Amino acid sequence: MITPVQQCGPTAYGNYRLAITETGGLLRSEDESDWQGYDFNAQYEGYLPPCRFTALACDDDLVYLAGMALKDNRPCLFTSISGGVWTRRSLIMYHLLDGMKPLNSEICRILCYKRMRQVFLICRNGELATLSDCPKCLRIQTVTDMEVADAALNDYNITLSLVGGGSVCVPLDDALQFRISPDFAEKKRASGAILIDMRDSIEHAAGGLPHSVNVPYESVIDWLYKQPKNGIYIFICRTGINADNAARLARAAGYANAFSLGGSLLLALAP
Repeated sequence: MITPVQQCGPTAYGNYRLAITETGGLLRSEDESDWQGYDFNAQYEGYLPPCRFTALACDDDLVYLAGMALKDNRPCLFTSISGGVWTRRSLIMYHLLDGMKPLNSEICRILCYKRMRQVFLICRNGELATLSDCPKCLRIQTVTDMEVADAALNDYNITLSLVGGGSVCVPLDDALQFRISPDFAEKKRASGAILIDMRDSIEHAAGGLPHSVNVPYESVIDWLYKQPKNGIYIFICRTGINADNAARLARAAGYANAFSLGGSLLLALAP
């Protein structure tokens, strides 16, 4: 009998469960008792890189599956709504000043924080990657130089268990990522998103942000409470700090579609 190492499911779109074996294969089951082999690599031959799978998880909307490509031993991440059709997610962080930075290490655990709609990728080499709703907005940070064995999540911290013993705690606020790219923000604007400019009135008037609402940072939560919770809200300020904080506070208050566009100074550097 093959024992699943990691498993997830059912999802909102399917009753089956997926699991990873000790050798990096995949299993699928309808009721968690009769696991059957699921040959992902054969099914997507020629379309997606064959992998040894290392982690999986699911939230209310997506199933996340991580693996190491057999050809070049690089990490891969795939997502699916129901587990029937998979697409590859980019694992490259784009930074206006530093350029591109790829994720380079095995993903050993995927953590879904449903309350804030955040997904964290925990890597063996001590890197923590945060997936944003924006496909171009992966955030990668090094949180330890020790090898990581596993990780767990609560409402305050991400705790990384280290190989050989010990642990590292990362405050959840340090891992959250609500930044989106200007292109993604424009798509959201086309879907009815409201852009909230928190700069002072003079900068707002001169800043070239048409169709935005000028709300000072100290008043933004009071303003937000008067808005419907199913709306889409994009915050911007001068440096990005207040915009990030506003998006975090809005998500914590139940506004699931709150985002940060960062700062107008950074946007001025964008090509």
